[in-house]
Amino acid sequence: DIIVDQLYVITIYDSDDVQIKNNKFYDNRPSYYRYAIKYQSSSRNANISYNEFYKNESGGNSSSDALVNLEGNENENIIERNIFYDNDITAIYLQYNYGLSISNNTLDHNNYGVYMHGWNYGSMINNSITHNNDYGIRSTSDFSIRNNNSWNNGSNYAGSLQTGVGNLTNIN
Repeated sequence: DIIVDQLYVITIYDSDDVQIKNNKFYDNRPSYYRYAIKYQSSSRNANISYNEFYKNESGGNSSSDALVNLEGNENENIIERNIFYDNDITAIYLQYNYGLSISNNTLDHNNYGVYMHGWNYGSMINNSITHNNDYGIRSTSDFSIRNNNSWNNGSNYAGSLQTGVGNLTNIN
């Protein structure tokens, strides 16, 4: 178990080729909780995959309080095959990232599903984003979005969202 009070669980700055795989983050209820994984500041080639996040709560109320938070990164960062469910916090928060791939994740019953702020470039493919309290996908970016299921969220998608080849299934 990872129990945290007033700190980040995993924080990575200016590092390349980091892999965070096969972990469980659950039942974290600190008084001030910001991130489970924070990866930022020109870091490259991160692979965040096969992790499970469930029953975590946020100590704050900002959309940038997120289980996975990537800010200011470049080149081939991957978020894939993770499961986020029953969390009172944003699942994935992105700000100013280049070359990001988000694929084959399940995001169910969280605060926000995927929240993109500022400029981000990359693709979001084959994700299941359902039953989140606020947005399933929120974007202010030109991100390639294709073959995702986003349904029964507070709002399935919002912002300057451009879809790529394939469908963004939108059911309420």
